[in-house]
Amino acid sequence: MNPERVRTVLSDVRILLLIPLLVAACGPAPLAAPSPSATPSQAEAQSPTPSPSPAVPPGGVRFIATPFKGLATVRVEEHLAVNLVNTDAVLTSNGVEGVLTLIADGTFAPDSKMVVDMGRLQSDQSLRDRWIELFGIQTGKFKTSVFVPQKATGLPSPLPASGQWMFTLDGMLTVHGVTKPVSWKATASRVGRDLTGTATALVHWADFDIEKPQAAVTQVVSVTDDIRLELKFVGTQAD
Repeated sequence: MNPERVRTVLSDVRILLLIPLLVAACGPAPLAAPSPSATPSQAEAQSPTPSPSPAVPPGGVRFIATPFKGLATVRVEEHLAVNLVNTDAVLTSNGVEGVLTLIADGTFAPDSKMVVDMGRLQSDQSLRDRWIELFGIQTGKFKTSVFVPQKATGLPSPLPASGQWMFTLDGMLTVHGVTKPVSWKATASRVGRDLTGTATALVHWADFDIEKPQAAVTQVVSVTDDIRLELKFVGTQAD
């Protein structure tokens, strides 16, 4: 073959070999591989998780309040201008929640408390309720009252699976933003996993810096200094 013809053929071959390389170089850049999405375990690790409840101490038992089964009752003897005799003003709230973790020695674990929704507190008189909300307990501002039990004296230890008992319940009560020690006379009834307890206590208006109604309501002739409290707990044993 003519040398000149050979050089021409080789040149054509080199051009054909360069075409794919030029196309690749001038074409669009390859897409970046998508980053792998977080696996469920990674997502869970990144999101906050609620703190687990502390373990029940050996020999102890924990009960969780059943919503809207408990009841908080406030009784105050009053003399209204329209009445010839004294009567009881009764206010109730069924918004009782909380946890009771009873330790074998009769004390309560730190997670124990009963919370009363004061926004649900009401009586048979809307004017009285309005005064309680705005001026008395000021339920519009102090939306909850809290009792933190510390010791139950008179309960068997450990608590049997069934029975009825009378005992004294001591702890700290917070009402109207003021915390005071309060001792309650209490009864409890347990049937298997279910517990019902009722506690009563006597406190005074001044104990919690609460204004008495006659200072602002002309229809009220007098109100006693005593406030009788009753707290009913209905709950189920936690697993």
